[in-house]
Amino acid sequence: MNRFQILTLVSCLSMAFLVLLLPSCGKTADAETPQVEVRRDTPVVKALEAGVSESIADEGIDYFVLKGCNRCHKTKGKIKTIGPILAGIKDRMDIPNLETWIRYPRQMKPGTLMPRWDGDDQELIALIAYLRTL
Repeated sequence: MNRFQILTLVSCLSMAFLVLLLPSCGKTADAETPQVEVRRDTPVVKALEAGVSESIADEGIDYFVLKGCNRCHKTKGKIKTIGPILAGIKDRMDIPNLETWIRYPRQMKPGTLMPRWDGDDQELIALIAYLRTL
């Protein structure tokens, strides 16, 4: 095998491993039901609608990587990824819906591979603030 074939094989195996690993990431959907209420009065929504500093949004980049969001989502471009490209997400989804989607993805879209959010509210505020800059 030449170097290119080895790199291609390693890349394919990595993607296969990632696809197998994703359903077990985060919390399981055992107690989830197919319906979820989008709430507009949560502490996360209130904080983000009141406005946050640019440094909070900068922290969100760290959580985007630390929580593994970047494994499935890209923030720009048009190359197909496992999850949707997040550029322009602020034009497609308001803050309450974005929070609900991140917290309960399998309730919002049964069968999705996206795991539930396992961070605290402050981390989620930073992540959503970052996503709203895309």
